[in-house]
Amino acid sequence: MKKIKIGKRFIGKDNKTYIIAEIAGNHNHDLPTAFKLIDEVKKTGADAVKFQLYQADRITLKDPNDPLPETYDYFKSVETPVSWIPKLFAYARKNDLEFLCTPFDPEAVAVLDKIGMSAFKIASGDVTNTRLLKLVAKTHKPILLSTGMSYLSEVATAVQTIIKEKNKQILLLHCVSLYPTLDQDVNLRVLNTLQKEFDCLVGWSDHTPGIAISVAAVAMGATMIEKHVTLSRNQPGLDHHFALEMHEFKQMVKEIRRVEKALGDRVKKPVKGEFIERTWARRAIYPLVDIPKGTRFKENMLDTLRPNEGIPASDFYNLLGKKAKRNIKAKHKLSAKDFA
Repeated sequence: MKKIKIGKRFIGKDNKTYIIAEIAGNHNHDLPTAFKLIDEVKKTGADAVKFQLYQADRITLKDPNDPLPETYDYFKSVETPVSWIPKLFAYARKNDLEFLCTPFDPEAVAVLDKIGMSAFKIASGDVTNTRLLKLVAKTHKPILLSTGMSYLSEVATAVQTIIKEKNKQILLLHCVSLYPTLDQDVNLRVLNTLQKEFDCLVGWSDHTPGIAISVAAVAMGATMIEKHVTLSRNQPGLDHHFALEMHEFKQMVKEIRRVEKALGDRVKKPVKGEFIERTWARRAIYPLVDIPKGTRFKENMLDTLRPNEGIPASDFYNLLGKKAKRNIKAKHKLSAKDFA
C-alpha cells in the first residue's frame, strides 16, 4: 500500500506529512475545553484532531487489589461522552480539521463508523485484541495501528488479521508506550524495519518531550506524526505533563514542513543557484610559468586554481605530455587551441 486517503488528504512518501494533534482526555471532561482545544489546534497547521472513545467499565476492571487502583478512576474522569462525538466531529470539520478517534470497544467502533469518520486509530494496547481489529477492519476504512509494547511477530499477526478482512489500508505507527519516552528508548530505526517488513506506510506516535524526535522521524521516512497536545502542562492528569502546548506544537509543524522541503526528490544534481558556484568554487588548469611553443607540459609547470574557466582540473593528468602549440603566458586561461 503506497498511499492511503484520509478525508481529502492522500498520505504517502511523496505527500506532506499527516500531522495529528492527539487531544485524548486533555479536555478534562469539559466540552467547552474540547472545543477550545480544536480552536487552538486549527492555528497550528495540523491536519487532524484525535480523541479517544471508551467507557471506563469496558476498558479496565475496578479492582481494589489492582497494583494501579487509580486507573479506573482516571479513565472515568476523562471519558469522552458518546453524546459529544457528533458535536466534536462537526466542530472539527467546521474548522477544516479531520476528526479522528480511537475506539476501545465494539460500541465505539459502531458510533464512529456511523458518523462517517474517515479512518480509525488502534491503540498500542489493542494490537493483540483480535476482536477489535476485526471489527475495525470490516469498516474497510484506513487503519492507523500503533505498535507500542509490541514484538514484530505481534505486529505481523495484527496486520494479517486486518488483511484477512480484505482491508489493506494500513499505516503502522512506531510507538513507545512510556509517558514520557526517553530518547534512548525511541529506536527510530524501527521505522525502516516496519516499512521493509510489511511494505506499508509508517509513522511515529510520539510521547517524547519536545519536538526534535518527531522532526527526525519525518527525515527517516515517517508519513504521519501523532503528538499529544494540551492547553497547559500545569494541569493535573496523566496526559498533560508530556503533551505539547499549542505554541510548541505549532513550531513542530513548522519544522516538519521545513524538513519536507529539505528532503528533495532523491536525485543528486546541482540546484539552480549552484551553477555559478561550479565556476567560482571549482578549479581549472593554469600554467605556473611561461611555456614556450613546442614544450611538453610537465606537472611542475601547472597548477589547479579557481575559477573553473578553460580546461577543468579533472583533466590535469590528461594534459601532461601534451605539446604547446604556441607560447603560453603564466596564469593564462588554457583552451584546446593551446596544445596538441
